[in-house]
Amino acid sequence: MSRTYRISPEVLAKAAKLNIYGATAEARLLHMAKLAARIAHPDATHRFRQYILTIQDDGTVTMLDRMTQDEEAYYTRRKYKDRKMDEEATPSAGGEAAVEYKRDPGRKG
Repeated sequence: MSRTYRISPEVLAKAAKLNIYGATAEARLLHMAKLAARIAHPDATHRFRQYILTIQDDGTVTMLDRMTQDEEAYYTRRKYKDRKMDEEATPSAGGEAAVEYKRDPGRKG
């Protein structure tokens, strides 16, 4: 399913402050929105690398910010069970990208 995203003027202005600027800034932000993963964050709904975004139901990106180093480290280290616990505690945060890897018992190493 293809989704159309829009970037609000406030987000474009904020992006320039975060060194995302120039003729391709809007295209870069649209690409970020398309690839962003859902997260359970107090201020945002999606994450793309070190950036957090709030994406409304209609596909409008209304907030962009850069995570602190502590936040980035936290979200990078999170395990599947941590994400599931957050989802159970806060059902509205459901849908966060979570991948559970299962080890093949017959595999060596």
